[in-house]
Amino acid sequence: MIDYCKFPHICNNTEIAEGVIIEGNVYVKEGVVIAKGCELRSDEFKLVLESNVRIGDSVIVQNELQRDLRINEKTEIHSGAKIFNSIGRSCTIGENVEIRAEVGDNCVIKAGSIVTSPVPPGSVFDGGEVRSAIHSEIS
Repeated sequence: MIDYCKFPHICNNTEIAEGVIIEGNVYVKEGVVIAKGCELRSDEFKLVLESNVRIGDSVIVQNELQRDLRINEKTEIHSGAKIFNSIGRSCTIGENVEIRAEVGDNCVIKAGSIVTSPVPPGSVFDGGEVRSAIHSEIS
């Protein structure tokens, strides 16, 4: 049997809007901003929002993995996204995106995309194919 924390851990210097649900083994680090209507849930394994993560309205982050789920530093997740896997540092996740596979550092996932395969670091994903950000214009 795995022993897990039933209560979230929230650092100082965070901004959490009214009506946000944070439940279970969730860690919210300094500088995190969470907008209204969001839900963050994890049971046995950790869900960690690292420093300076920004989360827009009505985002759901649910750890259904059999390991820790991390949203790494300086990542921005726009409204309506559903997150079920880890996201690297300095990523931008568009509106109404669904993340079901790991996303590397410095990625852009465009609005409406559904990610079901891992996205390598430095990539742009528009719901079709993954492109290197070096060769793409980010719009």
